[in-house]
Amino acid sequence: MNQNAHRLFHTFIQFRKLHFSSLITEMNHSEFSILKAIAYDEIHCHETSPHTMNQKISTSDLAKKLHVSSPSVSRSLRGLEKKEYVIREISPSDRRNTYVILTDLGKEKLSQSEQVMMDFTNSVIAQMDPNHLEQLIQYMQNFFDISQSELEKRKKQIERKHTHE
Repeated sequence: MNQNAHRLFHTFIQFRKLHFSSLITEMNHSEFSILKAIAYDEIHCHETSPHTMNQKISTSDLAKKLHVSSPSVSRSLRGLEKKEYVIREISPSDRRNTYVILTDLGKEKLSQSEQVMMDFTNSVIAQMDPNHLEQLIQYMQNFFDISQSELEKRKKQIERKHTHE
């Protein structure tokens, strides 16, 4: 690994070690991610159909969205149900499908947790030079775009290799 790649990975690892989720005391990182994913799904459902109430996301769609296994999502959902942050509903038309809905308490706790994270982020940003921050954002977006493109290119190479075997 060349020196720049090593330094970049080291920096990413340092950020992972910060454990931002330790600022949120009422839920762990995976529970926070699940609540965010459900809320995000509800927001987009309401954008397409604002008069529809009690939007739902299936547990399988939630697992796909989070890129984790269904059993992993189910374990976290059990904890969120005990805390009364979500409820699960079995589809009356197809009992194989289970849907998840944020409760009012879940929405409140998510909002509080997001505020804690926003306060932290704003505090960090306030300590940075605005020009450096803007450069950082542009560099990170550029790095992401290039990484995404390179990842897709390599996935296609792997797919082509497997289809020719």
